[in-house]
Amino acid sequence: MPSQTKLTINLKPLEKLQKELKKPVITKVGIMGAKKNRDGKTDNVTIGAVHLFGSFTKGIPIRDWLKMPLLEKKEKLVKRLALFIRLLLPKGKIKRIYKLLGIEAEAIIQQSFATRGFGKWKDITQETKDRKGSNAILIDTAQLRKAVISKMEVQK
Repeated sequence: MPSQTKLTINLKPLEKLQKELKKPVITKVGIMGAKKNRDGKTDNVTIGAVHLFGSFTKGIPIRDWLKMPLLEKKEKLVKRLALFIRLLLPKGKIKRIYKLLGIEAEAIIQQSFATRGFGKWKDITQETKDRKGSNAILIDTAQLRKAVISKMEVQK
C-alpha cells in the first residue's frame, strides 16, 4: 500500500502581509496639529513658510528647512528605508516602516537646523545678530525647530 504524505502550510502571515500591502500608507513631515501654535502672535506655520519661501518685503532670504535637507540627504534616507524594509517587511510591520521613515526625516531636518542648512542657508544680518545676541539661523526660541514632526497615515 503506497504511503501518503500530507503537507500543511500556514499561509495566514503571507495573507496578512498581502492585505497590509494593499493599504495606501503615507508619511508626512512638517508642522502639523498642535505644533502649529507657539508663544507669540505668529504661528509656526507662518514663520516656517516665510523662511521656506523667503520674504522680499521683509528682506528674508529663502532658507529651505524642509525640502532641501531631505533632498540633500536623500541617499542616507533611502539607505535607512531599505534597512527598515529588510528588517520589518518580513514581520509584516508595514506601518512601523513608515513611522521610522518619518522619524529619520525629522532627524535630518533637525540636523539641518544645527548646521545652518548644511552650510547652504544665507547668513543673518549683523542687525539680526545684535538683536538676538546670537548668529544662529532660524533659532531664536527653537519653537519652529521643535514644531517639526512626522505622522504616518493609512489612507482610506
